[in-house]
Amino acid sequence: MSITLTDAIETLNAMANTRKMEDADWVRALNFSLKEHRSKFILPWAQRRTQLLVYPNVVKYASPSDMDFPHLPQKLANSENTDDGWFQGRTQKSFARRRDATERALAIDWERDTKYLLVRYPDAASEALLHNLDDHDANGTWTAGGDASAVATDTGTAFEGAGSVRFTITNSAASATLTNSDMAAVDLTDFKNRCRVFFSLDVPVAGLTAVAIRWGSSASAYWEVTGIATQFHGAGIAGAAWNLFSANWTSAITESGSPDAAAVNYVRVTFTNGATSANYHLDHIVFRRYKELELPYSSKNLVLDANGTLYKEELAVNTTDTITGDDAWDNLILHSAVKWAAKYVLKDRDLFLVASTDEKETIRNLKTVYPSAVMRPSISYYPRSLL
Repeated sequence: MSITLTDAIETLNAMANTRKMEDADWVRALNFSLKEHRSKFILPWAQRRTQLLVYPNVVKYASPSDMDFPHLPQKLANSENTDDGWFQGRTQKSFARRRDATERALAIDWERDTKYLLVRYPDAASEALLHNLDDHDANGTWTAGGDASAVATDTGTAFEGAGSVRFTITNSAASATLTNSDMAAVDLTDFKNRCRVFFSLDVPVAGLTAVAIRWGSSASAYWEVTGIATQFHGAGIAGAAWNLFSANWTSAITESGSPDAAAVNYVRVTFTNGATSANYHLDHIVFRRYKELELPYSSKNLVLDANGTLYKEELAVNTTDTITGDDAWDNLILHSAVKWAAKYVLKDRDLFLVASTDEKETIRNLKTVYPSAVMRPSISYYPRSLL
């Protein structure tokens, strides 16, 4: 069970019957083999679980940094939970096209080299709308401050609903604000210190570095979160795109004066370093509570460092790193590494054929013990006229 790098290299030299391979070449071969085969099986030593907080009407979430591929989410295992929330695995395209509000679905989305989770969960908790921002003066009046100006209603652009509040930023002091101090009061008593506030911002050009939000009973009695520099799902602020921002309402956030959660009628949003443009749009400020699920997943970190404390993705040269796994897995990685070396370094056809045969046999043996790791998506097909 498990094999150190030193023992692996000694075994590989014996299997290849050669001393022509440098240790660094064997490390490259082993790392290639780990990456090639780890996603083919659900390996027990790769399994991890993490908390997944799901919010109503929010579909894109950050994934664990070490996630290779997810398994379907489930409710927490305890005496009060019945896991009746069966999820359906979907492709990204199928997830986007099938907008079934009653479906529990999971998909993977990519932005460059970063994986994100797409989650649809109709049993998510409640939400409270603070302001829909469909109109700049229908529910109180939105006013500009700092570098902001020209506040207006835009019914042609919206993240959700019938419109959004458009405004201009002319960057001179690096700070712009939109404030509404006379809106209808909203009772957020049930949400205080146990939810997140969400709001959407259309950023027309790159440059914005952070946003902040205040909410409360007046300009002197409010809660505030500053320095929000990423979108809810963890990506950086994007230009020429809608950004979904969020802040956690907990007892640890800034509280000024004595705001009344039962009568919230004041909100201010601050924009830092927004580039000059007349086409910023703010939309839909809403407070959402979460449902806690558990996300099982397979980790890509199958290497244990010399101290036995840190799991990582790749072996390093001249270390006593360990490849975790059982004997069958170790054999697969070794045979695959020999095949790689025979093809790309040693140029030995006979060794390549022998190693390929051994690799295939080991894969067959592993398949009888560990199931395939593929999350089989269900794809719904629609008439072209409906797409």
